[in-house]
Amino acid sequence: MRNLIKKILKEETIKRFLTELDALNIPKEDYVIFGSGPMGIKGLLEPADLDVVVRENVYKEMFGDKEPIRIGNIELSYTWPKIKTEEIFKNINWVQGYPFADIKLVRHYKKEMNREKDITDLKLLNPE
Repeated sequence: MRNLIKKILKEETIKRFLTELDALNIPKEDYVIFGSGPMGIKGLLEPADLDVVVRENVYKEMFGDKEPIRIGNIELSYTWPKIKTEEIFKNINWVQGYPFADIKLVRHYKKEMNREKDITDLKLLNPE
């Protein structure tokens, strides 16, 4: 029962964040959900926010030059540490009508960053 409740809470969090993202009116072909978002949509964790990489020209037209910016629970940027933006846009998985970064790319990023939270996330991505 506890696992079912956790699963429902994760799903509700993702839905709430996606509703916030929709309200920003960014065309879906111009962004990719990265960071913990792809892990959240797979039910591996409950993300604290959504990290969204937006194509540079669209980002600057909509939000200006400053990055990253946070609007509610959405953190937006047009670059991403350790990974070229083009690589992110080449590796998209569409889930429930939303563009999520491929989980393999997320795993690679987390290995590269190697922060404490990344090590924890890698355990979820690579269960033993």
